[in-house]
Amino acid sequence: MTTIAYRDGLMAADSQASTESYLEKTPCQKIYQIACDDSAAWGGALVGLAQGSFAGLVFLEWLKGKRSREEMSFDLMQDDDFLSLVVHHGKISIWNRYLVPDYPASDMTFWAIGSGAKVALGAMECGATAEEAVRVAAKYDLFTGGEIVTARAQ
Repeated sequence: MTTIAYRDGLMAADSQASTESYLEKTPCQKIYQIACDDSAAWGGALVGLAQGSFAGLVFLEWLKGKRSREEMSFDLMQDDDFLSLVVHHGKISIWNRYLVPDYPASDMTFWAIGSGAKVALGAMECGATAEEAVRVAAKYDLFTGGEIVTARAQ
């Protein structure tokens, strides 16, 4: 899995992809910025993808307006589940294959997803930045590792 954290306009993620069946760890991109002209609805969104990489990339194409909801729904039902942390216009939402956004409590200014999310949330509750939170998660979560990558919300 992974750890993706967001706080104060900054999203951070580890860069390790783990394959349990082969005990293989390889680098992987997990944060994507949707250009303002890519989609009228989701332009400018900052997107972090965890779990099923194919399903996450299909979701990303939908956000960019390159797939219809029907096309995406069919493809997502054929693949592993995914989890996505999306920040758009300062609002945090969490998405999965069912395409129903789950917004954290309105007073939340930070959030995390993935196998190291609980550690990252605890670190941010104690004042850590998103990048520091992912670094702490990597220390305690077997499936979080590699270089920490960051991106700032537009």
